[in-house]
Amino acid sequence: MHYKKQKVEFFLEELNELHEKYISRTFDFDKNFISHLKECQDFFHEIGDSNMSSKLSQLRTYFETSLKGINPQNLEKIRTGKRENIWISAFHCLSNHGNQLQESLNNLEFILNEANETLSQLVITAFQSKLINDKDLKTIKNLNDIENKWNQLCQNEQIKLIEKKLKLTIHQQDIYILLDKIFNKIKL
Repeated sequence: MHYKKQKVEFFLEELNELHEKYISRTFDFDKNFISHLKECQDFFHEIGDSNMSSKLSQLRTYFETSLKGINPQNLEKIRTGKRENIWISAFHCLSNHGNQLQESLNNLEFILNEANETLSQLVITAFQSKLINDKDLKTIKNLNDIENKWNQLCQNEQIKLIEKKLKLTIHQQDIYILLDKIFNKIKL
């Protein structure tokens, strides 16, 4: 999840740069925008998000249709104002794409926040049950230490069940990253 979130944030940054190119109507906007959409589409296809990949394919088709001198709304050949048609299509695609990326980012953040809440409660419960203490936290220096501590905690059947539930939505590495943040907050 953290990797996906970072990648979507990267795409949003690229999109901001594309907005600037759109505003200044730079010559290479078309090529850069198509390349960006293709990269995003490939990423979402790679991670198994076929819905987002399909939406990006539709945006690419919409924009590329305008580049061919066809109005993507009614599929009629443009006789005059071809470049203006392209800029109108670009604006439409930029807006939709931005909304799609923001929605994807919000979903990823929601999943990570829920997992963080679950792990925070689990750590507090582990403290109450004496499965972990302040001395243990002081010995944790890196992700390998966190992984070892997590494996020890998972010897408990209830924690093992929670781990299985978490694995339905996030990766094992995400668990370690979230635990690192939680442990660092508790250490302070």
